[in-house]
This record gives sequence, C-alpha cells and structure tokens, in this order.
Amino acid sequence: MRIDRSEGYSMLTEKMSRLSRMLNPASIALIGASSDGQRISGRALNSMNANGFQGRLYPVNPKGGIIQGRQAYARLEDIDAPIDLAVCSLPASAVLQAARQCAQGGVAGMVIYASGFAEIGGQGAMLQAELSAIARDSGMRILGPNTVGFTNYAQRVVASFHDEFHRLPAAGNLSVVSQSGAFLANVAMMGHERERGFRYLVATGNECDLQVADCIDFFALDPGTDVILCYLETCRDGARLARALAAARAAGKHVVAVKPGRTAAGARAAQSHTAALAGNDAIYEGLFRQYGVYRADSIEEYFDVGLAACSKVLANNRVCVITVSGGVGVMLADHAEMSGLELAELPPQAKSRIREQIPFSDAGNPIDVTGLAVDRPDLFQLALDAAGDARQYGGILVHYGAYLRREQDIQYQIPAWRRVREQYPGLVLAISGFLSEAAIRAAAQEGVLAYREPTDAIRVFAALAKFGADRPPPASVKVGERVPAPQAPVDEPSALQWFANAGIAVVSHRVAHSPEAAVQAARELGYPVVLKVVADGVLHKSDVGGVRVNLADEASVRQAFTAIESALKQHLPDKVMTGCIVAPMAPAGVEVVVGMVRDPVFGPVIMCGLGGILVEVLKDVSFRIAPFDVNESLRMLDELRGRAVLEGVRGMRAGDVQALAAAVSRLSVLAAAVESKVQSFEINPLRVLPRGQGVVALDAVIELSEQ
Repeated sequence: MRIDRSEGYSMLTEKMSRLSRMLNPASIALIGASSDGQRISGRALNSMNANGFQGRLYPVNPKGGIIQGRQAYARLEDIDAPIDLAVCSLPASAVLQAARQCAQGGVAGMVIYASGFAEIGGQGAMLQAELSAIARDSGMRILGPNTVGFTNYAQRVVASFHDEFHRLPAAGNLSVVSQSGAFLANVAMMGHERERGFRYLVATGNECDLQVADCIDFFALDPGTDVILCYLETCRDGARLARALAAARAAGKHVVAVKPGRTAAGARAAQSHTAALAGNDAIYEGLFRQYGVYRADSIEEYFDVGLAACSKVLANNRVCVITVSGGVGVMLADHAEMSGLELAELPPQAKSRIREQIPFSDAGNPIDVTGLAVDRPDLFQLALDAAGDARQYGGILVHYGAYLRREQDIQYQIPAWRRVREQYPGLVLAISGFLSEAAIRAAAQEGVLAYREPTDAIRVFAALAKFGADRPPPASVKVGERVPAPQAPVDEPSALQWFANAGIAVVSHRVAHSPEAAVQAARELGYPVVLKVVADGVLHKSDVGGVRVNLADEASVRQAFTAIESALKQHLPDKVMTGCIVAPMAPAGVEVVVGMVRDPVFGPVIMCGLGGILVEVLKDVSFRIAPFDVNESLRMLDELRGRAVLEGVRGMRAGDVQALAAAVSRLSVLAAAVESKVQSFEINPLRVLPRGQGVVALDAVIELSEQ
C-alpha cells in the first residue's frame, strides 16, 4: 500500500501511535471501578490482578480508598501520571463527561462499555455523535460504546468485563477484531478450550471512533500478529477498510473474515444489469477476493483456518489423502476437487511400495490402507512415508477412522508424524477421524492439524492453498485528472462517444432520423447492418422491439426503421423516438458485460460478467473495487464459471483475453476518475474478438444521479 507522506500521513501516524499506547498500555485508569470483582465495573481490575498485568492500575471511584488491593482515586485528574488507557464502566448518562475529562487529561485511548447510544437511535445517536466529535477533536482513540472491550494476551491486559478472560492462556500469534462482542467471546472460548491463546481480541461495538479497519491496519504492522481474524456485520467507510486490507496483504498477514448477510437484499435496483446484480454481499465478496481475504461460513471454519494459517500454508494445491475407509476416501476426493485441490497420483515407485504391502490396493490417491490396518497399523506409516517421499504434495491428510482412541495407538503413530514433519518441513500434515482428546492434544504438540470431521481438513487445506498461492499485493493505480460526466440526457450515441473519448474501442455507427437517412448510413458503413432505437429513457432496447439485426439491403433497412418506430409506440407510448443507430454487424466473438455502480460505502465498483443481455439470468459475474490494474482484471476473469468460453470452445476461436483485461482495468480507472454525478455505467455487450483483434463496445448505458 502506498501512503502519501503529507500532513494527512502525520495525522495517521499520530492516531496509530495513540492506538498502540491504548492496546499496549503501561498505565490504566479504571473509571467507575468496583470492589466487587464479579460486577461489570470490577471485572477488568479483577482479571488483570489474576493474570499478572505488570503495568500501573489506577481505580477511579468518588469514594476513594482501596479497591481490590489497589489505591483508588476520587477523580481522574488526581492521578499524577500519564494514562495510556481508560476503561469506563459508567452508565451512558455519565460517559460524555468522563470522555471529556480523559481527552483533556491526554489519555491515549478509552474503552466504553455502556450501551444506550446509536443502537437505540434518537438521543442515544446524538450522544454517540458527541463522542465521535471528542475523539476527532482531541485525537484520543475510543473503543465502543456498547463493547465488551479488548484483551492483550502478551501483556495480560484485560480491558473487558467478559468472564472468559479471567484466566488467560499464553499469548499466540492470532489477532481478532469483531463488531460483535458475543462473537468475539465465542472465538475466545473456542481457542481456550484448545489451550490456544491470542495476540489481541478487540470488539469494536458501535464504532464511534475505532473501526474494524483501524484494528486490521494496526495488526498489519504488529510483529506479533501473523494472522488476522475479523467479524464484520457492516462497514461505514469502504475506502478505510480497503486500505487496511491492502496493508495486511502488503505485510504478508493472512486475513480470515466472517461477513453475514449473503442473502440480504441488494443495492437499489437501477436500470442497468450492473446495479441490479451489485448486491451488498456481492461487493463484499469482490473486496475479499481483491485483497486475498478468506471468507469463512461458520465460527468453526473461521477459527480452524485462522489457527492453521498461523503455522504455515500449502506450497501448492496438490494433496494426498490416506484413509482406512474407501467410502470416506471417495467423499474426500469429491470435496477436494470441489474446493480446487488436486489429488495428484503418486509416482510409480511410491505405488510399488504400497502394493508390496497392500496387495489389493490400487495405490491411487486417496490411498486406501484397507481393513488390514486393524492388524497392521504400520500401514498408515508406510503410506505416509510413500506420500512424503514423493515430494510433490502441499498437504497430506490421514483419516484414521476410529483407530486413534487408545493411548497406545496414538503413541504408535506419533513417530511417523514426527518423521514427516522433520523430513518435509514445508508439508502440512493433518489427521481426522473419531479422535480422542488425547489424540488431538498429541497432534497439536507435534504440529499436526487434527479434525474430527474429515471434510473440515479439506476445507482448511483449500484455504491454506489459497493463502500459499504466489500472488503479489494489488498494485497502486494512478487515477489521473477528474473526468467530467456527460451532459444529460445521455442516450446511447452520446454514451458510446463518451467511452470512445476514454480510450475504449466502440463500434462504428451513425444516427439516422429517417428511413432514408438509415439507408444512406448503411451504404456508408456496409451491409449487413443493425438498427437500434434511440429514445430518452429506453435502455434495454430489445425488450421493447427496438433492435433489428442482419439487415442486408435497403428495403430491409427501411422496413426495420418503421417497425422499430411502431414497436416503441406499442410498448412505451409515452416515449418519443428520436432516431435509430445504424451500425455494421460486428464480427463473431464472446459477449461480456462490464459495468460500474457507485456504492454508497465503497464508491465505484466494477462488475464483469459473461452473457451479455443474459447476464442477469446466468449471474456469472465478478466484482472489484475501482481502480485496479490488468492483473486484477485477469483474476476477475478467472473467477467466472464460464471462463473457458473465452479460450474457445466447440470450434470457436480463442478470444482476446488480454485486450478484455486491459479494457476492464481502463474502465476501473475511468470509474475512479469520473465525477460522482455518474451513478452507473455499462457496456453491454462488450464483444471479445478473436485473439489479437481486441474488443469492441456494441452498446452502452450511462445513468446520472438524480442529485
């Protein structure tokens, strides 16, 4: 990510410095602290006492005295020392005054537990707006309100009232930020059950100041964080989030996200295909793909992938499955293929080793050790060694079924795991089956992933393969000068001209206002031609009979002009036809649609899809936040289910994919540069001609905002 080192950069670094002091405090004031360690107002102090926080703790309570073994102060200003963090457990009615006092006292950051702010609307929203103003004007960072706070495992900071943090395991290298406190607590409990600690856990609550993006940005720079987990229900600042994800990718930090709302209603249904398909979730999906974020569908997957990525990623997408059950092997093969993994065959020498010991095995992949493993558990080791020696797999999964239930069976397998890990340090090894707790603990100690559900292992392998793919961070793209919007009303001829001025190849055409003029245009352009209606507000011309194709002579052109005029009167009697576009029939090729819609959160978003006018039926589309380079365009195309069509199928010639990618990137830069008056634009179809011949826009729509 490229940062402009200007006055804005200085402000950014100051904010980051205060956030660092807040999350790594040497001194903490606990405003409203209680002597009762079980009350919300007393739990943070109680937990930090229990976990051995080594910094300075200052309980603040009007009664003063001793609170949980610490000298209390009647007022914040009575503390004669700098404060890095203030934890406020006061009711909403007292929060503003406390926040002002903290800001005046130079406190770096503040956690506010209280609810009763923007989440209830009305007066609460006004109170939260004042909190935001305090943070903005003073530079003090505020977490919350309506938050369970945060935890720093390395320094034993528990700025939270949740019971789960009363006893912390050792710190790990996984940091979590969540807009939901309950979700964060669930992840913490899942980790603690597995005796795994975290680096930071942060719940952003109502986000009056600190947002998920700020925490991702901080974690990206934190040397103790290797993997970032985020739970995101909504986003208030799309550019801020995109910059943070770019920073994480540039720093080599893997990001795993849960974003509920896949089936939520989309953005407003404008008249373009792009706007109709650009639902809220589709844009988030595009954002995650653009910045290499793995999107999980459950808390279990979220945690499993994050935890696995803390250790290593797959060097490639080739995996080997070893199983005691042929049926499970078939199921895992299906899941692997659907997940983008390759079950590559073993080399001949490895197959021979297996067949010598397992006569009825075909030594395929999956490797079925068969029921012989009941009497000969060494067959698991044989298969492991054969797969490891092949030196071609990124990961190996051993499905033991019910075998690893007894301690002696577990101990028998450990040397094989250890040997694989030592001899092939780049390989990811996982086991699955009806595993006992002892087996899971033993696997963890040996650096082996363990899952009771075997398909979970495949899902994690697929995620680690995506993380391991050699892909550079998104390149910076220069937008250049602001591009003016076209003048209203924008009909198809003016839209095509606007795109042509922007460097997009458009079909040669004329505008005819009479049948005779259409005939003259056809003579100049050359037969056969197409006629399309021109009328203000008519975007989808074929729906109203406004298109006639393959017109090969003067008579058919005259007839088509008259027929289009009659069809428009029949379907849209309030519309006035101003003429027809006359254009030569374009060469054969693949029809795609490329469009932009201006999202209220993320700004201009680009959609590319196959199908032309059928795009809403096929829904084979991909989205990205503008602008982006040609490489990102190519990745968009690779996500399309029908991508192979562009390479030529059933006798069709391969399309000019590079020209298409260049056009999509150019349109993304145009989208970022054009005035906000342009609400959406679309080229549909953009015909991809045979390789080396480029692309050509056959139809275009530009929608201006109502403001």
